[in-house]
Amino acid sequence: MQTLAPGTDTEKRRRLTSNRCQNGRGMQVSNYGDSHGIFINGAFGAGKSTVLDLIGDRLAQAQLPFSLMDVDWFHRSSPTASDDPDNVLTEARNIAAVWSNYLEAGPRIAVLSGVITSADARRRYEVALGRRLHVVCLSVSKRIAFERLERRYGGRQPEALAWHRNHWALTASAIERSSENDFIIETDDHSSSQVADIILDYSNRVGLT
Repeated sequence: MQTLAPGTDTEKRRRLTSNRCQNGRGMQVSNYGDSHGIFINGAFGAGKSTVLDLIGDRLAQAQLPFSLMDVDWFHRSSPTASDDPDNVLTEARNIAAVWSNYLEAGPRIAVLSGVITSADARRRYEVALGRRLHVVCLSVSKRIAFERLERRYGGRQPEALAWHRNHWALTASAIERSSENDFIIETDDHSSSQVADIILDYSNRVGLT
């Protein structure tokens, strides 16, 4: 197991490209996993939701206790509160409530996907879960991201497609510049399945599983 060295730039910016775990096999539950979790960070079209789902499949196959959360679904509501226009506080409260329900069934590994660009955002998720999060950033080129967005929205949701394209560069830049990323995976030359395996290998390295 390789333990993360917080605050070390080399560790924070490591790009994982090998040593994939094999579909979750050989992993064991760790006490560390009871107090830590993984946050899959990335811009639109990075493949976060697909990878999150694949990680769930791997952990289920390995018979490891886990809960998955795509944080987008914890804040998509309208109207918003006057003191919470971006729904970030509501999102955190929703995550905390659902996580509490999951924990009633026993200790488990938390795996989330979403966007973190600041220490405040990371802290908000960690407080909601009551545990430290290791942030894994999925880096993707504009070409690949736009291809995925086209497949997702295409002619069915032209306004959504235009919005995501118009906001992609700013979001991607903010995410990849963020000092909150503990590991970065360059995904263009990896399938979603390979990326899931790389993340699970990372979870072994830091002692989550």
